[in-house]
Parts: sequence; structure tokens; C-alpha cells
Amino acid sequence: MKKRLILALVVLAVGTLCLLGALPAMGYQEAPMLRVKVAAGELPPIEERLPAEPLVVVAVGGEIGVYGGSMSVSPWCPNHHTDEYTVSVEPPGYIKTIPNIIKGWEINEDATEFTFFLRKGMKWSDGAPFTADDWIFWYEAIEGNAEFSPIRRSWYSIGGEHGVLSKVDDCTIKWTFCQTFGSLLDALAEWPVRGEMQFAPAHYLKQFHPDYQTPDELKKKMTEGGFDTWMNLFGVKLDHMNNPDRPVIRPWVVMNEKGSEIQLWERNPYFWKVDPEGNQLPYLDYAECPSTAGKEATLLRMIAGELDLVEVGCAGGLTNFTTIMENRERGNYRTVKKVGGKGAHNVGAFLTNVSHKDPAKRELFTSLDFRKALSVAINREEIIAVAYKGMGIPTQVSPATGPPYHGERPEFKEYYTQYDPALANQLLDGIGLTERDNEGYRLKLDGEKLLIILQVQSAWIAELPDIADMLKEYFGEVGLNCIVKPMPKAAVYKVVEAVEHDIFIRYFAGGDTLYSPANPYLFPRTVPHFAAPMWSLWILTDGEQGEEPPEWVKRIAQIDDETKAEVNQEKRIALFNEAVLLHVNNLLPIGILGGGGLADSVFLLHNRIRNVPVPIDLHLICGQLSSWYILEENQ
Repeated sequence: MKKRLILALVVLAVGTLCLLGALPAMGYQEAPMLRVKVAAGELPPIEERLPAEPLVVVAVGGEIGVYGGSMSVSPWCPNHHTDEYTVSVEPPGYIKTIPNIIKGWEINEDATEFTFFLRKGMKWSDGAPFTADDWIFWYEAIEGNAEFSPIRRSWYSIGGEHGVLSKVDDCTIKWTFCQTFGSLLDALAEWPVRGEMQFAPAHYLKQFHPDYQTPDELKKKMTEGGFDTWMNLFGVKLDHMNNPDRPVIRPWVVMNEKGSEIQLWERNPYFWKVDPEGNQLPYLDYAECPSTAGKEATLLRMIAGELDLVEVGCAGGLTNFTTIMENRERGNYRTVKKVGGKGAHNVGAFLTNVSHKDPAKRELFTSLDFRKALSVAINREEIIAVAYKGMGIPTQVSPATGPPYHGERPEFKEYYTQYDPALANQLLDGIGLTERDNEGYRLKLDGEKLLIILQVQSAWIAELPDIADMLKEYFGEVGLNCIVKPMPKAAVYKVVEAVEHDIFIRYFAGGDTLYSPANPYLFPRTVPHFAAPMWSLWILTDGEQGEEPPEWVKRIAQIDDETKAEVNQEKRIALFNEAVLLHVNNLLPIGILGGGGLADSVFLLHNRIRNVPVPIDLHLICGQLSSWYILEENQ
């Protein structure tokens, strides 16, 4: 059977990518802080720490950086400066999939078998070998353990069956699927966390797992750590962002727990990337995330020159934008545009909970006419003018504009986005909400008072609570009594996961990546799904749990499966556009504005940071920061 083979040494350019690069002839160099450890006998030589074929990275502009220094980032950024993809995509265009963690792959003719080739000699941050056994441990002991993972992840399932992962040898693994899985590599390039979801440090985590420990040994560890179940113990030890003992393959290793005054990451001495001159990456010794009291404190630290990388929303967004711009010289920072989807991000989009535990509210929230009424009750132009200073366009949640998704089409942007309170009142009357209380607010169909809670994240994005307040006023004008409840991210997600929310306000993406030109929350791939957790559960358990969804939701699940099998990318994009249009036509979620907020916002970047691509692409930033550096005189 013919094979499709990709086994080439790839030079990854941050901003520009060059293929067929060569390993440096002059040997390898390491950071001074690591040379000291080697001299003291605390580390083996650099040649023994790197894999046989490290990934050679050419930074934007071809600059060779210098070692040393620490980069301080805002709380939004920790994952984005430590994540790595299993495979990546080649800029510009992000159409071609290229190696990253794995050095290459082989695909059989019908795309049912994917053989991944690991980097020989690659190591975890503690020096232990990174091998196929780590992938099998994840597959069998984590993903395959019904207690720890009662519902398996859906990204590696197709045709109603999950893929089978097997070990070929220490440096080779194979995925086998029951039918063609044409989009697997694109899927792995979509979210960096998918890389972390395919392997785990078996040598470390086995000591906390019942398959590898006696009941007495495991109980002792649970007691010592104050855990009630082995799953809680294992979950904490698995957390690479909060457990300094947990080995990683990222450029920096976390040194202390979240909640510390400054959470610190130190360079990984076994990191598997080098620059063209053989300098082991990362250039920076440390990355740090200071704890702040919110967006105002973050803004003050940026103005004081204490932060190097801040997403503008963490500093107050457009609310503080004038202050941000006026203080650039004082804080020695610049604004760098960030891109990610060309209008695909919809700020203020919200979901009605169609799985609501209150039958009366569920009856309303599942009514398309009710959702239409909510949509036309909103004065989107006013929201854009007030909250975003005129930047943005009224739109439902839709794909990115321009090729390949062409989300600028009217059928995506204009569906029930007009401001029409009269139509909203007509629709609400039409579904039977004609009775009102003594304050003029509509009663539920059962005659009881109707109060709708608008749950909203309080810190991200900065303008969301203000948008929620405006939604409250618009809905009140058509007789719907609402209250706004801003909550921290963790708290609001807890409410949503418990299916106790009415309306959840956040932002959603309609399309900016290879595999899924839609935010995964638009598809029933996760439990809980923000809008329809019981529908999602029904789909993910093949009808054994949850509630049977309507036919349009079943079609979306079918599309999700069809796109996985589709090898042709144009056909795959057409299928996703169909799925997004189904969401638009059913107003789940309901969009507010696009072309503003997150998608067309900026990073605040200290002027001492070098090798930064402009604009910064949200999709690729995860693999870029190891090439950023600080000039020696500014460290």
C-alpha cells in the first residue's frame, strides 16, 4: 500500500518558515546558568541533553538572540508562553502542517493509520527519556481509566469509535482509526493542549496511579496530601501549571504554585529546540507572572515598566486605552497588533441555557422565537459606540472574513441583528408571554414572575460587564426582568458546569483555525457544553445519558464526524460553514459584535523584548516565545 511520508528536518521560522534546514556544524551552546550547573556536575553536557535531531528555529528577521533575563507577563499569558503543539502550521496562511513535538509522520493510503516518529533522545525536563511509553501511559492509564476519565475526549473519535494508540518502538507510535480521518493532523495543530493530551510523564505519575501502586501505598499518599480520592491526588500531580514537581517538555518549568505573589518559570535544561547557530532555546532564563489585583493594577505595573507582555484586555481594554497610549514612553512599551481570525471573534455573544433545570425557563430558552426576540431587542450599534468607541460591526457568531471561510456573507452577519423592539414584543407576545406583573415585566408561561440572570465574566473581556448592563436595559424595554451578575472566570464556569445559569455572556470564535473554523463550544464536543450540556452529553454518550437534542444539533454532530473523515480541506471548510450557519439560524449563541475587542486588539510589549513578530498571531504565539530575547544591557 502506498504511503504518504513526511520525515524531514524542519527549520521553524517564527513569522517565516524555511524547510530543509540543517543542523549547525559548530556544535551546541547553552545558557550560562546551565554551564554553571554542568561544571558543578548537576547537569550532563548539552550534547547529552538535546535529542539527536532537535528542531531548528529561525526567529523573525533571523536574529540570533542572547541568553539571560526574565520576561514578566500578565495573568492571561501563562499557557501561551509554555504551550507546544504536537504539530504546527506554516505561516503565512497556516494551511500546511509541519512537525513540532514529533519530527515526522507516515499516513497510509486511506488515512486510517497515522504513524508518528518521536525525536530520539528527547527528554523530559527532569532528564528522563521522552518515549512512546509516555503516550501509551496517557492512552491507557489516564484517558482509558473510567474513574479518572468517565467520558473520553471526542477529538480522536470518528465513526462512533475512538482511535487506538499503539507502540511500535520507543520512538514510534501509531494511531489506528475505523475509517478515514483526513483532518487528524489539522486537529492536532488546532489547540496546543492536544499535544499535552496525548502523553504524560509516566515515570513520575505512576507513583500516584492505582494501576502501578498497591492500595496501601496509594492511600498513604492520599492521606499525606489530604486527598479523598486517588483521582483528586492524580489530577493535582498531573497539573503542569501548578505542580513544580511535574516534568514537562515546555521551554520553561513552573517553580511554584498559582496564587504566589509571583509565579515563576525557569528554563528547561532539556528543551529540544535550537537556533541556527546551535544555541539551545529558550534564550530567556525565566518567565514570571506577577499576581495582580485586577486590570487597574496590571495597567499601573505596565506604566511603571514592570511588565513585558500584557494583553490589552488585562489592562482594562478600550476603557483604559487612552491612558495606555498616553503612557507608552513612560512605561517604555509599544502596542503590537494581534491577529486571530479576522473578525471571527464575537464579543458579548451569549448563550441561553436550553438545558435549564427550571421547566418554565427551559420552555422559553428552547424557543427559537424567544431567542429571536432577544436578538432584535439589542441595539448593537449603540453597544459598539459606547463600549468599543465605534470599532466593530453588528453580527452573529460567524467565520472569519475573507478566504477561506468568507464569514462576511450576509447570511452569517445579518440574521436577526437589526434593532427592532416592536418585533421583539410581537415575538414574545406570540409565544404566550402576554401577562405582566405590577412593574410591567412579563410573567412566565406558568404565571410566576420571570427573572433572568445574566452571568458574565468579570475580568475578561474588560468590557463584558458593561455590555451585560446594556443588555439588561434592552431586555427590560421589551418586558424581560433581568439582573447582571459579574463573576470571576472560575466561579462563573462552576455555575455553568452545574447547569445553573440562565444566560452566559462571553466571547465566541466563529472561525480562525485549520481543523475547526469554529470555537469548540459551538459544537457538542465537550461536557459541559455552555448552551446545551444535556444535548452534548447525549451525543457524547451515544444517547445513554443526557437529553435527545433537536435534529439540527444532531446534524452538527454529524458534520463534526464528516469533517474528521474529509481529506479535502475545501470540502471540510464548506461543512464547517454549514454547521456555523445552523448555529446562526438557531441563534445559539446570539452574537453582538465582531471586528473589535479581542480579534482587533493589541498586546502591550516592553521595548526591551526582541524577535517579536508583528503582528502577533494568537494561533502561533505558543511556539514562538522561546526565541524572544532581551538585549544584555536591558536585562
